Amino acid sequence: MSDNTIQVEATGFRLSEKLAHEALYPGNWLERNADDEVLLHDTAGGYSQKMVAVEDALQGHIITTVYAAGALVQFHYCLPGTRVRVFLAAGQNVAIGAELISDGLGMMTANTGTPEEVAGWAEEALDLSASACVDTLILMRVG
Repeated sequence: MSDNTIQVEATGFRLSEKLAHEALYPGNWLERNADDEVLLHDTAGGYSQKMVAVEDALQGHIITTVYAAGALVQFHYCLPGTRVRVFLAAGQNVAIGAELISDGLGMMTANTGTPEEVAGWAEEALDLSASACVDTLILMRVG
């Protein structure tokens, strides 16, 4: 398994491209707007199309390369069971198997309530509860 890619497995997704409505990073959970652009998924715990921004390796970009607003974004529609790296929001502490939901800001957070949709499950433990922690990529199995 490579740590330098968002899509961990070679199957379980459909590649697509749309213009970015706002700045995005590979690993952000996405949605589409009425202008057919992609933007950060903005409904905490809400339904999603299971879209994740991926690095544009064909242009020599890596997972830390930001997509500017208006840029063409590569993203994957993920099928259930596929494994991807997504951002876990700072302040979270999750164990392997923890349910992850959208935080409404294009990242994941631990499920502590009754969301409309569980986006996936943590495939690794990650503790970002310390005050100096920042949003970090975590391996997730899509639901």
